[in-house]
Amino acid sequence: MGYTTEFEGHVDITPPLTAEEVAAINKFGDERHHGTEFPEGSFYCQWIASEDGTLIEWDGNEKFYAAPEWMEYLIEHFLKDNHSVNGVIRAYGEEPDDLWTLTVCDNKVSTKEAEVQW
Repeated sequence: MGYTTEFEGHVDITPPLTAEEVAAINKFGDERHHGTEFPEGSFYCQWIASEDGTLIEWDGNEKFYAAPEWMEYLIEHFLKDNHSVNGVIRAYGEEPDDLWTLTVCDNKVSTKEAEVQW
């Protein structure tokens, strides 16, 4: 069991990542991580770089936990020194009222819950 959240959209990276940077980020996403330096309760970073290095998006796999914290991790450890990251990603959880956005503006990550009105 677990909880699935789906993500729609991407963040743009300028200038684009090199082939080596794309490979490093995507290899990192394939590996299991544990320890205090990684987001608590989440072993996998499911943000991946596009082949052309212009964006970061969800890998499409289920049970992605700590998505904002993983985005912050990627920016801090892979991107901040040489790249600017910007964009909005919409998140849809299993519960009908679990709707929110992950926004990255000049490498700063924020989230905002949707206001659902019936």
